[in-house]
Amino acid sequence: MVIFIVFTTGTLPGFNIKLIDKIPLAQETGLLENVWDFCVTGDHLFLVPDYKAGNVKIFGPNGNLVKVLGRKGFGPDELLKPAYCFYDKEKDKFGVFDFGTRKIFIYNRIGKTGFERVKEIYCLAGATGIQLKDNKLLVSGYKSGSSGTHYDFYYVDLTNDQTTFLLPSYYKYGLISWHQFKTQYINNPGIKAIGIAAWFDICGDNAYFAWEGDLRIIKIDITSGEIDFFGEKPSHYIKPFASKSLLEARRTMNFKIIESEWDKMSYIKDIFASSKYVLVIYKGPVKPGSESNYWMQFYTLAGNYLEDIPIPGNPGSRMCFDKDKDILYSLSSEVDEELFERYFVLEYKLGK
Repeated sequence: MVIFIVFTTGTLPGFNIKLIDKIPLAQETGLLENVWDFCVTGDHLFLVPDYKAGNVKIFGPNGNLVKVLGRKGFGPDELLKPAYCFYDKEKDKFGVFDFGTRKIFIYNRIGKTGFERVKEIYCLAGATGIQLKDNKLLVSGYKSGSSGTHYDFYYVDLTNDQTTFLLPSYYKYGLISWHQFKTQYINNPGIKAIGIAAWFDICGDNAYFAWEGDLRIIKIDITSGEIDFFGEKPSHYIKPFASKSLLEARRTMNFKIIESEWDKMSYIKDIFASSKYVLVIYKGPVKPGSESNYWMQFYTLAGNYLEDIPIPGNPGSRMCFDKDKDILYSLSSEVDEELFERYFVLEYKLGK
């Protein structure tokens, strides 16, 4: 484990974020092949789905590999393309969305590193965010309702497999009606070019939801279904838009240009909610020589804006938050001189 000298963002009053540790995950060549997400247990294990290898790598607090969960395939306890995941510390449950089988698999934890698959939920249209609350599996992902309606946030009651819809798709994209969704989204390549991923977190009976293409937080009461909106866009935030270059690159599947266009804009990367505040993390436009292109916003649970500060240390796009300890974890990677991608977990402490 490598310990760094603590540093902060410096001059801004109020909140600060300190990089306190950088933990290299096992550095064997090619051990991690393609990573979309990760999560952290209460006793500091790092669970990392490997999309290409079709398994979940489990690393200890020092970054050493301690176990591989599953293998590639369609059979029992096998995975095809594991992508997004969660860990429920209260119930010691782990869940992962498998892009290959279009299922969410839920595991009970047994002992230190044992995991038993106990439930699977079909998720045909995909999911970018999944969490457990009581016996509800909450999902950020597209799902059709009755009469041609569309939703982008819902939950499945694990006791009876019934679905409850929470967020109509038009709200996700800043529209105000089904009519606008049908006329301005479904046939609009511009909105689709920006992206469809969305993230959420839960505090009490409220879910806080944010689409990657707009710094606008949607507060949803899971019990009543009531919906509210808030969000503050600072001057350095550039809302994603469908430029001509982006649309042409999407048409020709030129991923290099797609990424270069995305780098000119500000994309939401995650959202977290604790008993103290709501945190929104977004990546700003890439600027040569800048210390960090990632920013963190603080809001009250009621949606009042508090502060916006940069995140130091070149974090990665996937993050986890320990709400009890105010610790933020980021999965980052670097390419070494042999052109191998090496993964690290950056550990940050939030404070005032």
